[in-house]
Amino acid sequence: MNATSQVRCPVCTTRAPPPFFTKSGVPTQCGCLAPTRELALAAPRGDITLRHCTECGHIWNSSFDPALVGFDASYDLSQFYSPSYRRYAASSIDRLMRRYELRSRTALEIACGKGDFLQMMLDAGVGRVIGFDPTYPDDGGAAGDGGRVSIRREMYGRVHSDLHPDIVVCRGCLQYIPEPRTFMANVRETVGDAPDALVYFETSNSALAFRDKVIWYVMYEAGCFFSAPSLARLFRETGFEVLDMIPVLEGAHFEVESRPSRVPSRHVLESREAVAAIGRDIEDFPPLYAASTDSWNGRFARYRRERKRVALWAAGMRAISLLGNCPEAAAGVEVVADVNVRRQGRFLPVTGQPVVSPDALAVYHPDVIVCTNPTYALEISSQVAALGLACEFVVLK
Repeated sequence: MNATSQVRCPVCTTRAPPPFFTKSGVPTQCGCLAPTRELALAAPRGDITLRHCTECGHIWNSSFDPALVGFDASYDLSQFYSPSYRRYAASSIDRLMRRYELRSRTALEIACGKGDFLQMMLDAGVGRVIGFDPTYPDDGGAAGDGGRVSIRREMYGRVHSDLHPDIVVCRGCLQYIPEPRTFMANVRETVGDAPDALVYFETSNSALAFRDKVIWYVMYEAGCFFSAPSLARLFRETGFEVLDMIPVLEGAHFEVESRPSRVPSRHVLESREAVAAIGRDIEDFPPLYAASTDSWNGRFARYRRERKRVALWAAGMRAISLLGNCPEAAAGVEVVADVNVRRQGRFLPVTGQPVVSPDALAVYHPDVIVCTNPTYALEISSQVAALGLACEFVVLK
């Protein structure tokens, strides 16, 4: 790693201060689950070195190594199997359609995953969609619907400046990009100065991990921890006028609506007070991180002493973080349920738990279910009740 004097903020390029938190040997990916337990146990690990920029408020992992992260057709962190998430996505599309008159227009999505959001946009009245994602399955479905759908299994970049979409979409991707300023500058170049072009991003409000001390969000793969001020500054300094920044999913994410501009204005969210607040939030993060992992480790130790069968529900980032941080959880949890059928039958990295369908829990008969994603706790608790499982229901916070 470069000396501190050479490390610069990936958002505003200010010289970085020393790290405020470090952790070694964590799983490097959450979106790629292994096809066998043996491969899962041998999954790559990396180090986390968190730094905080006092100029823009951005937090990032300066030890991030892209070579430890891979993207192929097995990569899948889709939440579209959740009915409540689909309702949220549909409401976002409805807002965009009404605000920006997108009916019969062309939408381009960067990191489109399996194409779920693009399909919902088509259903809502968009005329044509173009997707870019190397993880799109190689199943012959990359083009279809009478020429209205085109999916390219490649990374989006400056070579695609000839496409001229009416809206560029990028959802759930920005936090995984180690050099977001370069990435956004490339997007700005491809969009050009078309005055009506809309650029719509959705990304995690990662400052909550530090404000609310939700330690499970601190994972290797999501190496950028955006806040409102750092996100607004990133868009402004790469040539975008922020039209709106909307907190969604109980404030856990931001949606950014923007247009290209040669002289973008400073957004009200780029305040010194907001940046300073983030600095205060990180001051006690390391000891609280240790206290939280100790507490949950103790809880799982008690479950093991009481011979309780414990299952997790939702096999995403927070589940992998919990199992990686708490040895007692890794030793005591046998299965993880998930509604995403593409993750079922695979195994969590490093700790090796199999991912099963929720229906399988009716056979497993857990004494305790730990919901690892509080955003969907109500939905999951209803599904638990529908399965007839009379067990303790705990939400990971």
